[in-house]
Amino acid sequence: MLYSDSQNVFGKLDGRNVNYRFDLNADIPWELCGAEGVHLGPKFCAKLGVDFDGLREHPKAFELFQWAVGIEVSEAFYILESYLLDFVDDEHNTLGPNRSALLLYQEEVKHMELFRRYADYLRASKPDWVEEFDNLFTGYKPHPYTKDNYPSESIQHYFFWIKTLLFEEYTVYLHRELIQEKDLLQPVWFAAHAAHAREEKQHIITDAAHLDALEISNVEKRACAHAFWSHFEETFNEFLGIATAKALVRKHFPKAAFAVEEVRMQEQAIFKDIIDERSYRHTLRHAPYVAPRQNPIPSA
Repeated sequence: MLYSDSQNVFGKLDGRNVNYRFDLNADIPWELCGAEGVHLGPKFCAKLGVDFDGLREHPKAFELFQWAVGIEVSEAFYILESYLLDFVDDEHNTLGPNRSALLLYQEEVKHMELFRRYADYLRASKPDWVEEFDNLFTGYKPHPYTKDNYPSESIQHYFFWIKTLLFEEYTVYLHRELIQEKDLLQPVWFAAHAAHAREEKQHIITDAAHLDALEISNVEKRACAHAFWSHFEETFNEFLGIATAKALVRKHFPKAAFAVEEVRMQEQAIFKDIIDERSYRHTLRHAPYVAPRQNPIPSA
């Protein structure tokens, strides 16, 4: 059996009510799409290695960055949630009659529509930049979660749930960071992330429960955790949704490039939050982060 004590573990989750859910049309002020506001404020930009004030000294570059990062984050969320739906579709027999997973599935369909709708609005607002954005956009793409990509079914499921868990803990963390700069933010963007985080809090519980019940050895889990963090480092900026926005500015506004330099994962303040903050406690419980050893400096 792939999941131990599944009836007991998932039975507790399946009994929850759904009053946390949001309505895509009633709870998002779509009529304010044209309202002013940024997508990322100075405090959060600093955590991402972006010089907000320096970038703002170049108004066109600043405007382009804020536009692009709104699309990029939305597209990154859309992609990750589409992977989730594909996995649940492929593995529904293994996951079994699980109401919690069904609710997660239904809600992720809505989340995809939420971020697709907002990204489409942004694309329509700057049609001359869309092709260039798409040419530079790589997007965060996890390794496909199909069985032939993994040595065992338990390892396949571990990678799916741990990557999903990190993403969903990140979305809740992101909303808390956005709250600190709410007055600066575009209102539809803020409302979208507030609504999204409300449902993702429930998804975190579902993800962690599957990892708790998954039959996988400690040796396999440690090896998988190491591989998970290695891949995360390679795709960190794509995961955050800032790689394309930075690249656009560097390419078209070289005088503003100093404000959007490439910064290694370990040097970004946001990474320190990920490995230290309680916001990511479930991820770190199932995939403890072990810092890579530094090569000793040879003595003279």
